[in-house]
Amino acid sequence: MPGHARLWILVAACCGLARISLAEATLADCRHIAGDRERLACYDALADRTGAASPPPTAADLFGHDAVRSAAMARAAAGIGDTQAITATVTQARRDAYGKLVMVLGNGQTWEQIDTTPLPVKAGAEVRIRRAALDSYLLSLAAGGQGIRVRRRP
Repeated sequence: MPGHARLWILVAACCGLARISLAEATLADCRHIAGDRERLACYDALADRTGAASPPPTAADLFGHDAVRSAAMARAAAGIGDTQAITATVTQARRDAYGKLVMVLGNGQTWEQIDTTPLPVKAGAEVRIRRAALDSYLLSLAAGGQGIRVRRRP
C-alpha cells in the first residue's frame, strides 16, 4: 500500500470519514476536513488518483498520427475540449500592404485575412470565428452575414 494511501486512511479515521475510501473521496470530502495537514493529504491523494487516470501522451504515442489527430489527443489528455467557434470583440483593425484585413481581438489573438472578399470590420465590432473545411477558419460579424477566410498569427 503506497504511503499516501495509508495516510489517507489514517486521516479519514481520525476525522470521522472512515466511510469514504480513497477511491471514493471527492473534492467536497477533502474540503470538509478541519485539520490543515489532513486536508492537504486528502487533496494530495485526490490529485494522485486523478493524475494516474490519464497520463499525457508521449512522443511515441503521437508518432505516425497527423497533426490534427495528435493535437486532439494532446487536448484530450489535458482535459481541453474541442472548440468549434469563438466570439470576440475587435480591438484593432487595419489593412496590410496587400489590402488584407488584420485584426487584434479582445482576447489578445491576432487574425489575418487570407482571401480577397471585402468585409468592413472596425475596432469595436463583435466577430465570430468558426472552424471550416480542411482545417480553415471563417470570420464573420457576430450579427451574421458573409464571412472571410482567416488564419491566426502566432
